[in-house]
Amino acid sequence: MKPSKLQDHLRRCHPDKTEKDLKYFQTLKDKLQKRPTLDRMFASTSQRNDDGLRASYNISLLIAKSGKPHTIGEKFASR
Repeated sequence: MKPSKLQDHLRRCHPDKTEKDLKYFQTLKDKLQKRPTLDRMFASTSQRNDDGLRASYNISLLIAKSGKPHTIGEKFASR
């Protein structure tokens, strides 16, 4: 975002933070980047359970391709 638009946004939407120094925004950015995300939370489990995840994906794909209700999954799972 252009600096002028960013300053305008700060004044209009966050008037309580206009007097904050640069250090405040840097720590806010660091906290945002360090918080857990879905990718980080499931990265380790997906590596351990890769076969189960792949099987689940393949079954879901077959159900979606069949164009029938989700109960068709019971038929696919019993194969």
